[in-house]
Amino acid sequence: MKITLKSTDTHPIRLGSFADLFAVGNYDGKPTNYSAQFLIPKGSPALAEFETSVKKFAKDAWGDAAKMAVEKQNASNTKLMRDGDSIDGMTADGSPKPGWAGHVRVKASTKFAPKVIDRSMTELSEDDGKPYPGCAVSAQVELYAFKDKKEMGMRLLAVQFYADGEPFGGGGSLGADLSAFGEPTPEPKASSNESW
Repeated sequence: MKITLKSTDTHPIRLGSFADLFAVGNYDGKPTNYSAQFLIPKGSPALAEFETSVKKFAKDAWGDAAKMAVEKQNASNTKLMRDGDSIDGMTADGSPKPGWAGHVRVKASTKFAPKVIDRSMTELSEDDGKPYPGCAVSAQVELYAFKDKKEMGMRLLAVQFYADGEPFGGGGSLGADLSAFGEPTPEPKASSNESW
């Protein structure tokens, strides 16, 4: 089942940290998958639609056992949704994860490169510098069922840059405040008798 997570101006969905959109990720020196985390605001239409879609998918896949299957998965380490205001939203040292407060995190991955576009539907590359962790995005994901157990996975299909946002960690040129350098001044002219 395909689900589109749509950002709006009032309820932007943020791209989480550690997005691997243009190259496969790496864990302990081994390649993993393309992946992304999406931080969906609590109380947003996108979160309500996502939760409804998960319940419908489970009901279609497992009938009367759907509720038990979803509850079991939500109690495990493979849960589809993680509450940013719970222990899931904390780092190992107890500090909050960037952007998680007030949001639900969902993660999707794929073995194949997802489509990455902007609002004009133009394909983006890593050189474009977007999307980046903290910006607003929309995404298309696909729920699937594991054949051998009553669990769901989520495949990443596409990510659309929606709007700029505060980069998580404040890193990179997007967080720069160039006015801190003061007023522009002309470059000094080099002396013609300067020698090496």
